[in-house]
Parts: sequence; structure tokens; C-alpha cells
Amino acid sequence: MNLPDRSEVERRWSAVVDGSASSEEVSRWAEPYCGGFDMEELLTQAPLHLQSLRFVKVLGGDFFDREAAALARWRTELPVYDSDPDTWNRTHLRRTIAAHAKGRGLEAGRAFGVKLVAAGNLTTADVDAARDE
Repeated sequence: MNLPDRSEVERRWSAVVDGSASSEEVSRWAEPYCGGFDMEELLTQAPLHLQSLRFVKVLGGDFFDREAAALARWRTELPVYDSDPDTWNRTHLRRTIAAHAKGRGLEAGRAFGVKLVAAGNLTTADVDAARDE
């Protein structure tokens, strides 16, 4: 299977925003790329987001405005990632730990952080920094 590159993801996402493709169509296109591949995080996140679109009600302008904003955020993150992928990944994972702790409690956030350290994705200092985010 050929994995999508950034330009393909952007083309599909833009098609949803401009109405030239349905959210259902793009969602089904994205589904095969939603896991288990060694891709950069931003290329992992985009298909996951696009795949979820078929579960969202398309109610006029609000949907298209939200998708345009989401696409703009994704585009903004690309040069940040490109300038220093390691720092971008560590920052992303620290934010994920902080969100996990906020939603499930500090102990759950800590346990998630410990797993990321054990897997070699973060350092103990990164996990400690996540508590401050």
C-alpha cells in the first residue's frame, strides 16, 4: 500500500473544505491510513481526523469553517515539525500527557508518561515538564 504524502492529504482535506468532495468520500479514503504505519505524527493525525468526518453532521457553514480552521492549524504545524521533528514530537507527547491527566486524573497521566519513557519516546524530565503544561 502506498501511503499518502502531505500534498495528497492536503488535497483531500481541501476538497472537503471547498465542497468538491464529500466528507463521507474523504473519510472513506482516509480510513486505510489510520494506524499501524511508520509515518510522521502529522501524517498520522490527518487521516485520523479525516476518517472521523463521516461521523460528524454537516450543517452548513459551521462545518466548513471548522474544517478550514483545522486544515490551517495542520498547515501551520508542518514547518514547526520540519524545523525540529524531535522537539515537536516531545512537545506533542507532553501535551498529550497533560490532556490525559486533566481528563483522567494525575495518576493516569503519570502512568501514561511512564509508558512513554519505557518505550523510549520521552525522558523522565519530559514527563515532569508535562505536569506544568
